[in-house]
Amino acid sequence: MMIKKQTLDRTLSAAAVALWMAVIFLFSAQNGNVSGSTSGGVVRWLVNLFHPHFSQMPEGQQMGILALWHTLIRKGAHFSEYAILGALLCNAIRTYRFSRFWRWAIPIAGSAIYAMSDELHQFFVPDRVCSIVDVGIDTAGAICGTAVFALIAFLLRRRKKHIKTAQ
Repeated sequence: MMIKKQTLDRTLSAAAVALWMAVIFLFSAQNGNVSGSTSGGVVRWLVNLFHPHFSQMPEGQQMGILALWHTLIRKGAHFSEYAILGALLCNAIRTYRFSRFWRWAIPIAGSAIYAMSDELHQFFVPDRVCSIVDVGIDTAGAICGTAVFALIAFLLRRRKKHIKTAQ
């Protein structure tokens, strides 16, 4: 029995979306201490990389630098997670016949809805909070991921068309 290429493409694309949503869910399921120590390790590495004399700075300045980097890393992680989700949803939608508007609206709306449910989920996780700001950051990430996917798809179509006309 031969599986159609389109069926396989749809299945793998949907599986990638489901797997990435599970990754996001698992990150959100970490309690505040685990989540904080994970990002804290990244923060300390980056601070040592970008601030070579960090240990000689006054304690107040150190605390300010750590707080800034911690916020940047955590919010950047939100943005990145949802940029990837937006792109994966675009890839999955690509296998169906939707108008151009819906090919980009569905991934953005789907990511925004998942972001809302993710924040609601965090409300019930110890030492985590539900933040509308994070939903906005997540949605901005999804918009960016969708835009990057759209740009890459456009460039690939253009290249394919150019190769075809050159032959």
